[in-house]
Amino acid sequence: MKEWAVTSLEQMWPNDLNSVTPMSKPYAAESLQLARECDVKNVIKRVLYEIVRTGGFGLHSMEDDNDD
Repeated sequence: MKEWAVTSLEQMWPNDLNSVTPMSKPYAAESLQLARECDVKNVIKRVLYEIVRTGGFGLHSMEDDNDD
């Protein structure tokens, strides 16, 4: 079961640069947490790249706090 789960995660987040598209992929933060908890190191770099290219690194901005 673990082998299947690891393979699925690796297919979702391949290291191949040709797999990067202009559209951002959902669940990057959750995938990062899962990869770290399950020691699937070969997807971490790709997931981190996805988080970095997301505006605001996937976090809300200080301006959002001022709107409250």
